[in-house]
Amino acid sequence: MTLSIAMTLENKNKMIWDALEWANKVNDKQGVIDCATAMGIDELRHCKGCMGNELHYKDQCVVCGTHNVWELFDVEVNPFTRQVHIVPTHSDYRVSCADIKFNELDEWASFEYQKTIYNVHFCYDSMGFTLNIYPNTGSNFWREFGCIDDESVETLTSNLEIKY
Repeated sequence: MTLSIAMTLENKNKMIWDALEWANKVNDKQGVIDCATAMGIDELRHCKGCMGNELHYKDQCVVCGTHNVWELFDVEVNPFTRQVHIVPTHSDYRVSCADIKFNELDEWASFEYQKTIYNVHFCYDSMGFTLNIYPNTGSNFWREFGCIDDESVETLTSNLEIKY
């Protein structure tokens, strides 16, 4: 019974991608967007392949096919209350998915959004205030050493705004 359900899901995904491929051949990018919208695919994400905000189905850009697993976030920080509101960049409703309070000048926290855990690094030093969001890859490196190799992991902070 489980095998037939898996085959059905696999066939459904193949059918969706075949339809999107056909729409691309018929009417290029606009055809894909129209077809995806008609099928109810409405999740916008930043695409590293297209370098813009495009529709995604199961973490894959419908326009170029690039897998973009992580979401980008806009962040509002009140430095007096040390309250942080994190909002998905492509959210239609602009509702905070995480509200975090930080106390230290160099502190780590985490939050969960759409069944994915993200790590947040608050840092105030001689260069000013920075807040970076990183995907939780399952490694405890950031907890053990209190830092992350910023050059090997791209921050998911799209926009940082200080609000009083």
